[in-house]
Amino acid sequence: MAGGAILTTVTYAVTTDNFEVGECLLAAGAGAVGGALIGTGVGAVAGSALIAGVATGAGVGALAAAESYMVTTDNFDSADLAINTAFGAVEGGACALPGVGPLGAGAISAASSAAQSVASDVAHDRPVDWGRATSDALWGGATGFAAVGIAELAVPSSPGIDIGQGPPVIHWIPPKPIADRVAAQAQREAFRGAVRSFGAETTYYVGSDTAYEVLQYLYESYGPRVPQAGP
Repeated sequence: MAGGAILTTVTYAVTTDNFEVGECLLAAGAGAVGGALIGTGVGAVAGSALIAGVATGAGVGALAAAESYMVTTDNFDSADLAINTAFGAVEGGACALPGVGPLGAGAISAASSAAQSVASDVAHDRPVDWGRATSDALWGGATGFAAVGIAELAVPSSPGIDIGQGPPVIHWIPPKPIADRVAAQAQREAFRGAVRSFGAETTYYVGSDTAYEVLQYLYESYGPRVPQAGP
């Protein structure tokens, strides 16, 4: 928890041109939430692959969303930071659920990205820009789909663990080798969730920001010139 809060606090201080205590505390809170979720996931690797994967995916999703937002934005907004952090956590946790493949992750990321756009418009009392929400959904779906591939390359999925038939007693305790394999699978799922969330969030924010800068440069360099009015 403390590590996440420190990270986002430092990032806010480095990236902002107008330091405000309230904004700094919000950034620290976003990091604390992400750190707490990651801590929950790490603590669960002793026995639950599901909790380890979902909690770690949610924590890294929240932290990566907050960090990426602060690094790429030119105009820090408290509401947008809170919205992006919350949706990053939900998306990261949902995509780490068992059975969610690349297509499922892409659909979740697309829905999350569109919802973020709509939530930002509502929070700022603006008319909902459905065109932007649609483009955000398409980009979010693509990055979410790709992030699963990145996670699979980094940490190949496990076929599961066959613990066999236990002895006919009421309270059967798995032998230590099996317990070790359960913990190893939990660690694997936690790491997969972390890689997927980090890949999706950073690709979404950094990729869209980079694409905007490139397109703006191309337009300004090679786009149509507006004739200057004479004296």
